Amino acid sequence: MMTPVFGRCGPFRRLKSDGISKVTLLVGDKTGKQKIIPAQFYVLPDNKHIFAGDDIMPFGANPFAEARAIAQQRADGPYRGSASKDLEIVEFADFQCPHCKEAQANMDKLAVDFPKARIVFQNFPLPMHAAAAPAAAYGYCVTKQGGSDAFFTFATAVFEGQDGLTSADGTTLTLNSAVTKAGLDPVAIAACAKTPAALAAVNAMVKLAQDLKLIRLPRW
Repeated sequence: MMTPVFGRCGPFRRLKSDGISKVTLLVGDKTGKQKIIPAQFYVLPDNKHIFAGDDIMPFGANPFAEARAIAQQRADGPYRGSASKDLEIVEFADFQCPHCKEAQANMDKLAVDFPKARIVFQNFPLPMHAAAAPAAAYGYCVTKQGGSDAFFTFATAVFEGQDGLTSADGTTLTLNSAVTKAGLDPVAIAACAKTPAALAAVNAMVKLAQDLKLIRLPRW
């Protein structure tokens, strides 16, 4: 593992045309035997953002304070654990994403290891997954009608049946089966998932991810 052992952050090389500061970090291992690797980034004039390559990222003493505040205010998905937001973990997941499915074991472990945490699930349907948005709408309606406990039962069943989300008929069967396991009426949930309120909720979920700059995606 590479460990940064020292950095050269000044004097800054100031680009006179726009006030951007160029910072060079020298990265190596603790033994000093490995070759030192220079890493460069640029600090924007507000001293709150940097860019490296094509990415602009938060910077400073508390670089994620704004994102944390946004998530705390707007991450309103179903949750497990504590009702308090003192220790809040927000997961953004797509029901058709295989990596999201794999991550559920880690989320379950976090819930056990940190019983005082509030773990929020935010649906985050990706545009390359045709079943993701309908599944997110179903999830919203399950939460609305059955609460967080019903949602997590539903979510577990959808992830377990993820292979069925590859066709329209398979998606309907998988989602309806998951609703039944959550103790709710599939007909009522399917009707709810087609309403403007459900569509608006899915759009709001994606908008939150965009505002947190997790990824730039179009609205559904």
